[in-house]
Amino acid sequence: MPTFEFDLNKIKKELQIEDNEKLAEIIESFKPEVEEISSDKIKVTITPDRADLFFEEGFIKALKDYVFGGSIKKIEMENSNVKVYYKHKVRCRPYFACFVVKDIKMSEELLKKIINFQE
Repeated sequence: MPTFEFDLNKIKKELQIEDNEKLAEIIESFKPEVEEISSDKIKVTITPDRADLFFEEGFIKALKDYVFGGSIKKIEMENSNVKVYYKHKVRCRPYFACFVVKDIKMSEELLKKIINFQE
C-alpha cells in the first residue's frame, strides 16, 4: 500500500490537536495506518481506494470532515477545446479521465505532491 509523509504541525494546527497519540488514534479510526511520527512529519499508509488522501490537502480535508463534520463543495467546471488522443485500448482500463488546470504557479513542493500522487 502507498505510504506518504505529511507535515505533522500543519495537520495538528488544522485539527486543533496537540497530542500525537490522540492524532494517531483519530487517523487510524478514519482508515489510514500511522507508520511513524517524528518531530515534524507523520508517515501514513493509505489504501489505494482512497486516492483523495494521497495529497496533504486532501488528507487534511478528509480528516477535518471526519472530526468536525463537513459538506461537499461544488466545483465549477467548464468544457474546453482540448483533445486527447490515444493509440491502444487497454482491456483492464477501458476508460480514462483528464483535466486541464490553468493559472497556477508550480512550486517545487507542488511538483513533489503531483509526482507522489501519480506514483
